Amino acid sequence: MASVALSGLSSWIHLSNSSDSSVQSPPEDILRELGLMIAARRKESLSAALQIAKQVFDDGSDDQRDVILNFTLEGLEYLAEELRYDVENDDIDVPNLRWRCTQLASSMSNAGFSCRPAVARWLELAPTDPFPEIRNAPLDDLRKSIGEDALQPRQVEPCADSDE
Repeated sequence: MASVALSGLSSWIHLSNSSDSSVQSPPEDILRELGLMIAARRKESLSAALQIAKQVFDDGSDDQRDVILNFTLEGLEYLAEELRYDVENDDIDVPNLRWRCTQLASSMSNAGFSCRPAVARWLELAPTDPFPEIRNAPLDDLRKSIGEDALQPRQVEPCADSDE
């Protein structure tokens, strides 16, 4: 049931951010639930929630980002510890979730949140991950945003956007 609701939320966010759409943004409490799914690391919906949060940071409004930002950062911080390869995780797909976290961190960095510790940490973890899909996730995002010549890993810049 959660996957159907998240699919609907993804479509709603997409439509609300289309320039030619009259669809209103989802209410803050629904967006907040998305952030809470990440902060609470709800296993049954975590992968989809990470993917939709990436969508918000890629294409969402500033208001949508603001609603999920702190919960997303909290979840990414915990996930950096919980998704280590040297930790027992029999009931979850660690590489898939690490890939989703890296993609989300890359999108958050592109949206101006590169200095946040959780984002910086995932971007630092990615280049040494044993899986090439994870190692290359930030590069793939860069290639999409600035072209195929973006072959070097991104450097985390000093932060002007942080309250921390």
